Amino acid sequence: MSQATEAFWLLSDPFEPRPDIRFLVPSRPIRAALAALQQMLQTQEAQWTLLVGPPGVGKGVLIQLFAEAWTGAQPIVVIPDASVPYGELSGQIREQLDPSSPDSEPIIFLEGAEALSPEVISALERDEEEMGPSARFVVVLDQASQSPVPDWVKRRGAGVIPLEPMDAKETQLYVERRVRLAAGGERDLFEESAIRELHRRADGLPEAINQLARRALDRAATQGEPWVTTDAVTAAARYLGLMTLPVVSA
Repeated sequence: MSQATEAFWLLSDPFEPRPDIRFLVPSRPIRAALAALQQMLQTQEAQWTLLVGPPGVGKGVLIQLFAEAWTGAQPIVVIPDASVPYGELSGQIREQLDPSSPDSEPIIFLEGAEALSPEVISALERDEEEMGPSARFVVVLDQASQSPVPDWVKRRGAGVIPLEPMDAKETQLYVERRVRLAAGGERDLFEESAIRELHRRADGLPEAINQLARRALDRAATQGEPWVTTDAVTAAARYLGLMTLPVVSA
């Protein structure tokens, strides 16, 4: 629990480090990527899809949204770390499939796929043949990755879905909604200029916004200030700049 939770009489911490599906604003990039992913998996003949975005943009949250909205018959399997050895990866796939339906052709999300080794890729190709033509693989990659995986996936005829950061207006809605839900009603805790500074410093990435906003809110609480100012955001950015900003989700 952050210091600000008690100081501002909040019901919960509004800026938990991970982007949370409960607080996700259905921004234009999220809506576009989700619609493209749904259409691609329902209609495209290619078995592979590439989902690409910068670290912290919310790729993992998008997968959660897709899983909640999916109405197809195919089961969904999510591998949160594709860097594991193939034996462990295949074990995770089996654990998430219904043993009473051994012939099901799943949709498999491979997060952190830039770490896929050539051996695992070869094994997945064999799995692709065994699972049948309706099985789908979604390769989730960081935009800046230098991995050869994207080229390998594209050669298989895969479609590419980009997930972009939020724009300034979407950042404002995101921050306001998180505060409102944590407060249990309408509440203004950030000056508009502070939200603009949050957006600028975080480049519209939800995860970085969470980290900066949480630190800035705690600073305002310890200083006895009634809301977060631009100076609080600047101080938070300066503090976080002294350490490696952890990226904990795709």
